[in-house]
Amino acid sequence: WEDAFLGDGVTEILRHNISFFLENRAFFQEHGIPCKRGILFHGPPGNGKTLAGKILACQSGINFIWATSKHIFWLEHNCRSDAFAAVYELARRISPCIVFLEDIDLLVGEERTDSKARLGAFLNELDGFENNKHVITIATTNFPEVLDKAISERPGRFDVKVRFDNPDHATRLGILKMYGKSLEFEQDADLEEIADAANGLSCAAVREVVTRAFIKASERVFRDKTGGKIAILREDLLGSVSFLSNGKVKMGFEADKTVASVPPSKIGGQAQ
Repeated sequence: WEDAFLGDGVTEILRHNISFFLENRAFFQEHGIPCKRGILFHGPPGNGKTLAGKILACQSGINFIWATSKHIFWLEHNCRSDAFAAVYELARRISPCIVFLEDIDLLVGEERTDSKARLGAFLNELDGFENNKHVITIATTNFPEVLDKAISERPGRFDVKVRFDNPDHATRLGILKMYGKSLEFEQDADLEEIADAANGLSCAAVREVVTRAFIKASERVFRDKTGGKIAILREDLLGSVSFLSNGKVKMGFEADKTVASVPPSKIGGQAQ
């Protein structure tokens, strides 16, 4: 968690609503608190929603089901139409369990023409209070505004909403230092200045600043055939920041909403 750069309070929120909740599920059940939880991860792309899921999968110590839109579509078209029911049947069998639904808007967003029936099936599974004991649902989205209010606002479904925002200055600086710790920088490369210049970039884009700058520095050494050290210049870093800030797509993580209107029959892939 310490190296994830998830922002102030995010780690504590996750620990409180997942680890603490599951470790004390008998206590909550004794006091009539339903032993299920719904958590919505939202915010700009590239800021750790998927990374947080991977950390939870590795460190939560309980069973974990990871489902993307590709997996759900594959189930619907190759196994059974009620794909969400299949997912939650498995989750109940192996509970305690976390069900992680990545990019839920691609499945039940308002822009999908085929989402109404799927939304109803999803809500039926979420509302299974008794059957869903010890099941935590985490859903992610870059576009919470396209979710039906029955998901985003109705109490008892996703009561915990965690925003993964673009990093502040201190976080940007931490990312630059972490991913640049094994690299060499010229004296004019001030990471404080670069962190300032990178304001508005996602965590993933800030990491890419270091990668692009190192590639630029490497190309210079190889081109000049000096055989010297690869040292990153201030202009390498600022050039990378400028490229990522001014491009139409910041680091390639700006999801294309048109994906939400692609018919399920056109989406391939096989369940992992």
